[in-house]
Amino acid sequence: MCTKYLLNQDFLCISAKQGDSAVWRNITKCKELIRQGIAWTMGNGQDISFWRDNWIENRSLLDLLEVEDQETFNPNIKVSEFIEDK
Repeated sequence: MCTKYLLNQDFLCISAKQGDSAVWRNITKCKELIRQGIAWTMGNGQDISFWRDNWIENRSLLDLLEVEDQETFNPNIKVSEFIEDK
């Protein structure tokens, strides 16, 4: 399914398209429920979205800070870009 439908996109940022299978359309309808149950292991931070992934109370920083204007920064930045090697 990832190869067919995601094409290197973040699952939580996509939506079903006309012609997608019924199974895939139903999975995408459950994104918010799935998002609430996601927990991350930090690791190198390359797979974790700084702004869009859940941080506190199953809410993203975009939601927590009520960011309206996403054009002034990169909303797709990853946590790894904030990690410094020492």
